[in-house]
Amino acid sequence: MVLSVHAVEDKIFVRSFDECGLLTQDVYPIEEYPFALSQNPSGNEALKGMDDWYVYPTSNPKSSDRIFAPEFGFLADEDIDYLPNPPMVSFDTEQDTLNGETQSLSAVKGYAVDDFGVGSTPDTDDFAEEFGSQTMAIMTGYNIFDYDLPLVFRDAPPLEKRWRIRKKMVNFRYGTNTKQITVPYGLVDFVDLYLQVLRWDVENGGVLQSHDLKGVAEFFGYRRQGSTTWADAVANGDLERYEAYDIWQTAMLASRLLPVLLAQRWIPLRLTDIAVMGTGFKIETLFAWLYRECGWGVPPVNRKQDTYRGAYVFANPRIAIAPDRKVAKFDFVSMYPSIIINEDLYPKNDILMLYKPLVEFLREERLKAKKIKDFHHQTLQLMLKIFINSFYGYTGASFSFADTRVAETITATGRELVQHLQEILSAYGEILEVDTDGVLVWLRPDVDLKALEEKIAKVFDPYQIECEIYDGAIVIKQKNYILLKGGQRIYKGNSLRNRSDENAIGRLIEALIDCALWGEDITDGSLDDLLYQHLFHTPITDFIQKKRVGKFMRQHRSEVVEGAMDGQTVFVVKVKDGWKQYAEDMTIDDLDMVYYLNRLIKAVGRLGGKFEEYSKRMSKKKEQQLWADKYNIGLQILKRRSKVGNLFEPKTV
Repeated sequence: MVLSVHAVEDKIFVRSFDECGLLTQDVYPIEEYPFALSQNPSGNEALKGMDDWYVYPTSNPKSSDRIFAPEFGFLADEDIDYLPNPPMVSFDTEQDTLNGETQSLSAVKGYAVDDFGVGSTPDTDDFAEEFGSQTMAIMTGYNIFDYDLPLVFRDAPPLEKRWRIRKKMVNFRYGTNTKQITVPYGLVDFVDLYLQVLRWDVENGGVLQSHDLKGVAEFFGYRRQGSTTWADAVANGDLERYEAYDIWQTAMLASRLLPVLLAQRWIPLRLTDIAVMGTGFKIETLFAWLYRECGWGVPPVNRKQDTYRGAYVFANPRIAIAPDRKVAKFDFVSMYPSIIINEDLYPKNDILMLYKPLVEFLREERLKAKKIKDFHHQTLQLMLKIFINSFYGYTGASFSFADTRVAETITATGRELVQHLQEILSAYGEILEVDTDGVLVWLRPDVDLKALEEKIAKVFDPYQIECEIYDGAIVIKQKNYILLKGGQRIYKGNSLRNRSDENAIGRLIEALIDCALWGEDITDGSLDDLLYQHLFHTPITDFIQKKRVGKFMRQHRSEVVEGAMDGQTVFVVKVKDGWKQYAEDMTIDDLDMVYYLNRLIKAVGRLGGKFEEYSKRMSKKKEQQLWADKYNIGLQILKRRSKVGNLFEPKTV
């Protein structure tokens, strides 16, 4: 099985697994290897001048090839004919929310924007004629599964037949979250960039403030000046500029997010599948392909897996900040993959013994990508990190080559390693937090950090350990803490941040953290004051929730999404008689302030300790009524139905 073909000067380097499953590399003179080469694989002038390309092997190299630059990573699709340089097309639609008609349809092929009826009912026949014949194209867009494709297929039914579209319900997993989606399969590969953003954000620690197109584009630096909303574009007669603005952002996001998907084409799956399937399914497919190539069958799926112990975790909730002391985070580098390799582990059904060589190969490729500090390689190495770590989880799930004995050995060895590290570091400072593969310690002022690192490296060889130094830390609970470095706050865990939070909640949490950092005396009275300030001394816009129309919204907020299509964004607030879309003429008297009071009270509890105790006490209606009476607020909480009276003059706190 060929994994990659690498052209350097006049030689071709071929990496592959032989019939016994061993990783080999062969070198050929360039004229003897029957693959076409190109210095211009995608028509992108910016890529010219690079003399190093990965090459797709094909069954007919004289008439078709598939060649990409090195940042597109591994490539292996044997005996598949491709159109020369298959196009990647980004497209976007806009719909009139009043009558449901599609207002505009535009697409980007390369860097040219094609408009199919901007500002009027689009000519979907032209769109179908332009792209319907591209049977190997890659079609991308933002939220196209729920929004754009249904619109296009509704307005251009022949296109759906021409692409031979069939739909399948799939559970899309990103981190610990699962989202049920309808995936279109056909002659064209479809990639929904919205789903890739969800997965990218989880892999990068949840750094995005929102997942709407404009918010994501702004984060990546793709916001353009001009009309920012459809309503503004209509009012200003600037539809054409708006459309180019929106589709340009989509195309630029595709240029960033597609390479990491194309880098996985060595997995024998359609690109559509690679974009939506979980890593466990990808590993299963890879094993099945390798065994088939070697002439072996695949064992049946074992759906009755034994349970096993997980990782060791520990937390010492406290604030660790002092001018003469530092906080150090010691982490094992690729702990679970290293255990698989160092302990020589194989699942019992893996007769060809491919499990360990695959982990070794992928880890080597990740380390190479990690050394190159550009976006594509860093995204690639993060994808590989998650993919490699999934080899552990794969053995404990219901797959053909799963083996809970391997999973148990991996976690048991991991517990021994991290507990031994904790024991050593406890002699050099106070242990703050221990998670799966690392220890957070508050070092004493007299510790020689370099000598400590050398000692740890010697003790744990051949395992590698990295150390990162911080100015301080706030530990809340297991796997949830804040690291402080150079004035920045680095949040670990998801207890403090949630994208469903209104701005009022985020501001309250930041105020509570400030109180903790500055050493202020945090009493129940001071928490009462903060709660009052962030409930009644904040603009009404801080209570808006931004929601994307989908299954949940239709089931639980049907009154605010009537007439809206899946994928649209709506801005909602909780009022006294239910949920409504936000309107500029709303005032605080319109809102259900008891609902928002409870939201803020629960948010206080996220910080643990005395904050959690306060939150539990204030969750009782009697305590809330006493709080409301204390500030002379016209809230009648003890009645069966929450009611907001006229608010008195706000009290100065």
